[in-house]
Amino acid sequence: LADGLRSAACLTSLDLGANELGPTGGASVAAALHGHPTLRTLGLADNALVQSKHVPEDDVEGDSKEVGDEVRYRGQSYIVRSAPDDDGDLTLFELAAVDALVGCLQSCTNLTSLGLADNRLNLLGRYVPAALHSLVEAAKPRVRLELYAQVEDPARRRP
Repeated sequence: LADGLRSAACLTSLDLGANELGPTGGASVAAALHGHPTLRTLGLADNALVQSKHVPEDDVEGDSKEVGDEVRYRGQSYIVRSAPDDDGDLTLFELAAVDALVGCLQSCTNLTSLGLADNRLNLLGRYVPAALHSLVEAAKPRVRLELYAQVEDPARRRP
């Protein structure tokens, strides 16, 4: 897929929603689209771009490994979700896709819409990483971001 995206010079819209890309697949798509000259709309909704994983605390790099801290594991950025368990494992949020999307947003100058709803971004809660903040900042003011699902208010429905 990534190779095909690199060679699709006339691509203006791409919707890869609900394809179970995960953090690694999302990062690959974002990297393949980096600097794309014609892309205007990118839909990546419902792909679990943020996931958690359990890893040994000793394998994690970072000045601090407190809940909410940004750390590195095997060369990728993560946020610490929970303190070490009884086995000494930390729970981390994987941010590879978020990091790659920041670069994609900065380099795709024609991009005007990015759909990221239903990607578990809400799991980050109060621990919104610098990368997600950078994503929002990179989008302003030219890109419409959809970070969360649109929930219809039943009280506003017309009969």
